[in-house]
Amino acid sequence: MTLFSLPRLESIVGVYGLVAYSMRQRTAEIGLRLALGATSRGVLVLVMVSGMRMAAYGVLAGGVAAFAGARYLGRVFEIGEIGPVPFLYSTAIVVAVAGAASLIPAWRAMMMSPIAAIRNGP
Repeated sequence: MTLFSLPRLESIVGVYGLVAYSMRQRTAEIGLRLALGATSRGVLVLVMVSGMRMAAYGVLAGGVAAFAGARYLGRVFEIGEIGPVPFLYSTAIVVAVAGAASLIPAWRAMMMSPIAAIRNGP
């Protein structure tokens, strides 16, 4: 596996930043759900599913574009076929980063009191 087949640090930071920001925007919603009686586990599952859904859309769109681009460039420059390993490796890293980016803000919001979460929302 070459250096160019690995995900770049910028893409990892970008995925983390985007998912963490979108989860941070939901702090008031999480506080409201907790104030209305939702369990911490239920809120955590809700936030994780939402973050992973966003990551799945990105992986699907990016994977299709990357695969098509790799096939096109392989034909233009007459190089050998690119196997699925770089695509699978990159997908696994993006999914792991998106999971961590969803978990950390959700955990912080769950630990704060519901009133403080509502008051200090986005």
